[in-house]
Amino acid sequence: MGKRERGTARQSVRCRHVRSQLERRRTLTGLDKPCAARESATAEPVATLDQGCAAAENGRRLIALLPFCSTCHLTMTIPADPATIPVITDGITHVLEEKHWPEQDVAAIQLALQEAMANAIRHGCRNDVSKYLQCSVTVDEPDEVLIVVRDSGAGFDPEGVANPLAPANMLKPSGRGIFLIKNLMDHVQFADGGREVQMQKKKTPSLIAEAQDIHCCR
Repeated sequence: MGKRERGTARQSVRCRHVRSQLERRRTLTGLDKPCAARESATAEPVATLDQGCAAAENGRRLIALLPFCSTCHLTMTIPADPATIPVITDGITHVLEEKHWPEQDVAAIQLALQEAMANAIRHGCRNDVSKYLQCSVTVDEPDEVLIVVRDSGAGFDPEGVANPLAPANMLKPSGRGIFLIKNLMDHVQFADGGREVQMQKKKTPSLIAEAQDIHCCR
């Protein structure tokens, strides 16, 4: 093999090496985008989790104040979406539990609030999720809770609601909401043409408190 042929062979080898390096670089460059996308996709849930943890911590701090509050008043504007009902009732349940309300009272208030919100969404807002209802809850120091649920509907006549215990209505799948509310709460009244329901309940005295009162009276 002459010098020219050997030079050509070496040049060919170098060219192949350069092409191989370029191809490898292009491959690595092509991997940068998927890797960056994967890192970004991984970072987003982490950021969301951090935000959720921060919100939960703030919530715990607020909840820790409840036992020291003589009066707790909450005013909420809620989308007319049935999915919001357990969110609100669970939150109010937790407030009452922190204020040491008896379990049977908490269950009664929770169910009455569920029925009132369901009525406001179904009848007042006609299941239109673009509409809103208002709910205010006041837990007072004398162990009393007042709940007001208001919608923007056409209203109704509470006295015109059929008795669900009447034989003709016993098998109907609906129509018991107001009946339940009145039996679960101590005092119930309607205002503004039926668009607002006001529900009031006092805490049931505990057996220990009753025994202490009897002992003091002797």
